[in-house]
Amino acid sequence: MIEKMDLEWRLVVTKIKNKKWIIVFLLLILIVCFKVIYERQSISFTVNQKMYTNYNGHNNITIYFPQLSGMRDKEKEFKINVLIEEDIKKILSQSPLYAESNLFLYLNYEVELLSKNIISIVYRGSEGAAVNNHSQIPCIFMATTINFEKEAVLSLNDFITDFDELSRLLLADKFKNISTWDEERRAQKISWSYEGEKEKLLLEQLINAKDFDLAHHYIEWYTDGKNLIIVTIEPYSYYTEYAIDFKEIKNIVMRG
Repeated sequence: MIEKMDLEWRLVVTKIKNKKWIIVFLLLILIVCFKVIYERQSISFTVNQKMYTNYNGHNNITIYFPQLSGMRDKEKEFKINVLIEEDIKKILSQSPLYAESNLFLYLNYEVELLSKNIISIVYRGSEGAAVNNHSQIPCIFMATTINFEKEAVLSLNDFITDFDELSRLLLADKFKNISTWDEERRAQKISWSYEGEKEKLLLEQLINAKDFDLAHHYIEWYTDGKNLIIVTIEPYSYYTEYAIDFKEIKNIVMRG
């Protein structure tokens, strides 16, 4: 009799334990589901394509750029979209060819990162004179990274704390060449372009990268969330992309 009661008690205890594990398991599922739902709600907006064209005079301009829609804060959405559009159109105000109504420009975009706080966009295309063209640029590269909370275009200065160290890492070829558009660029090392006295030039260009200057367009940057990508640009020639994992530079990146 005692043995039977003991067995029944053990069965009850086992059932209780099993129920506890089932409850724990269900709670874990609920937590995961809540997290997924929260993240989806946090990034409830979408990206739509917008096109700007200009055929005034001899101009032949086509610029594709992203616009956000579906943000809960419509005022913020409007401001971010204006920032995106104004930022990519800055190339027009600095182009002598545009002032002469003789600009050929084609730019298309790719969103490299879209989170609840950040959008990082790259633009690739070509630019040159629309008529009497003897120096059309086969490749042009631009990038924009915008912080939604700050409603501002970010520069390297906004999160890099030590440009000397950033320059050192680049010159030591700690960044990986990720260029895919040209096979010749894949073997390129950034140290090759900044040998000897040019090492100081890289530091200067990194610091000044926040100020877009079409005539002196040497450095761009963007992020895919995992990596920082530095893009070196040879005016009227080509560009090369170099990436490094943020884990490798966490000591020179501002927190938050």
